[in-house]
Amino acid sequence: MRLDARRTGEAIAAARGELARIWRSARASAADGRRAPAAALDGVVEGFVGAVGDALARGAAPEEAWERTTGLVRLQAGPDGGALEAEWRLLGEVLSSACETLEADADATDRVAQAVDAGRRGVEALRAGGRRRGVAVAWRVGR
Repeated sequence: MRLDARRTGEAIAAARGELARIWRSARASAADGRRAPAAALDGVVEGFVGAVGDALARGAAPEEAWERTTGLVRLQAGPDGGALEAEWRLLGEVLSSACETLEADADATDRVAQAVDAGRRGVEALRAGGRRRGVAVAWRVGR
C-alpha cells in the first residue's frame, strides 16, 4: 500500500531532524577526503525539510515549503564550483530516498521534488541579489 501525500508529509515533517542529519552526513561523505563543502544550506535544511512535510500534509503547493523556510544561508561570493548545486542534489536524493522508504505514491514523490526545485530557485534568487523575509544571507569571500 502506497502512502498518500498527507501521510507522507506527516512522516517527513516528523523526521525533519533525522533527514537533516542524513543530509549532513551525505554532504560530508561526498567531500571524499577533501575539505568539506561550505554548508550553504545548513542553517535552513531542517526547517525546509519540515516545511516540505507540512506542505505535503496540508495539500499546499510545493513552492510553499521554501516560502515558509527561515534561517541563514551561507553563500560564496563569486563562483562556488558547483557546491550549492551539489547540496541541493544531495537534499533531493535524501528526500527521494525517504519517499521510497515510506512507499510514497507518485504524487507525493513528485511534489517533494517540486519543493526541492522551488527551494533551489529561491536560493539562486538570493544569490542573484534577491531578498526574502525570514532568510538571512551570509556572504563568504575567498575559499
